[in-house]
Amino acid sequence: MTDFDARLARIRRSHWFRHETDAEHEARVEAAEATAGWYFRQATEPQREAYRRSLADLMGMTAPRDERAREAALAAYEASTAAAGNLMLDTIDELLRTGEISEELSDRWEALCRQTDRARAA
Repeated sequence: MTDFDARLARIRRSHWFRHETDAEHEARVEAAEATAGWYFRQATEPQREAYRRSLADLMGMTAPRDERAREAALAAYEASTAAAGNLMLDTIDELLRTGEISEELSDRWEALCRQTDRARAA
């Protein structure tokens, strides 16, 4: 289990409301994950497209060199989206704790999206 997965599992378990059923909790978690996922996708579109292009270039190729290229593309994607992934976990955590995204967290997403826009323009 990766650190990301472990943190997500901890967040999912840590925010039960007092009289919440399992189904209600799961629905709340899924809604928080969907909202945070939307922000993540907006902030990481260029990285996702670069990763998809890399995989498309390697489609149908099975040589060890091609497998290493796939692994390198995945590693580059994960490294380039690590900040957005951590911010996504912070967003899920906050949504489950408070039911909304704070202005501070929204500002962090906006700053990350501005970086993405600058990278896209370059």
